[in-house]
Amino acid sequence: MEDSEIIKYLDRQEEKLPDNLIDNNYWLGYLWSKSSRYFFNGPDKYKAGDYFGYPRKNWSRIQLRRISFQLINMKGVSQTNPIRTKTLVNIHEALTLFHFDVVAYTLVDFNELIVEVEAIHKIAQFKIKLFFKLEEMLPSITFY
Repeated sequence: MEDSEIIKYLDRQEEKLPDNLIDNNYWLGYLWSKSSRYFFNGPDKYKAGDYFGYPRKNWSRIQLRRISFQLINMKGVSQTNPIRTKTLVNIHEALTLFHFDVVAYTLVDFNELIVEVEAIHKIAQFKIKLFFKLEEMLPSITFY
């Protein structure tokens, strides 16, 4: 995909957002921007410009791309429209990729495996809350 096509796609996605969403929810605009950069540039180009040198080689690039695409499309901001991913490890990697430390995982729907995740930005210290639908639940995970 050429740069001009990417910009047009991102402009169309931004037009779908409610007025003032990005202005009032800086973190959502930040995540949208970072996930767009990762999705369209790929992991190697993203890593070359990333302050922390993310993503790590052993992270699931398929799941990172999948989560990034869903963030671009504004998934995860509500329990009724969660981001779909395989495991908690994928959530941790994605949030770390975008410079967040996970503060808490809360299982909000046991039957649907929907998890509310609270995280804080490593530098700016703003907090986020996102919802994820897991495809797998590891039995050794404890929720607090």
